[in-house]
Amino acid sequence: MLFTITDIRTKFYAPAKFGDRLKIDMYVDDVNKIRMNVRFIITRISDSVKIAESTAVYACVNGNFKPLLLERAIPELYEQIRAECPKAE
Repeated sequence: MLFTITDIRTKFYAPAKFGDRLKIDMYVDDVNKIRMNVRFIITRISDSVKIAESTAVYACVNGNFKPLLLERAIPELYEQIRAECPKAE
């Protein structure tokens, strides 16, 4: 079982420089039987400035890149994500 990115969008708010320490927060925004939408918020630790926000869509696939149903491949994790996800179907 693999997760592959099918779409990614990023909005940049401020530059980061080499040597900046960054914090990346990750949230599952939505989940359905095959896909998960994950949001990343990147902030600079020294001044808490938001550097970027990104949303990625991950598809669950097998070794041949054929879609897998999350609820069958990882049922316990799927139910936990759905319970904590604000937009779960």
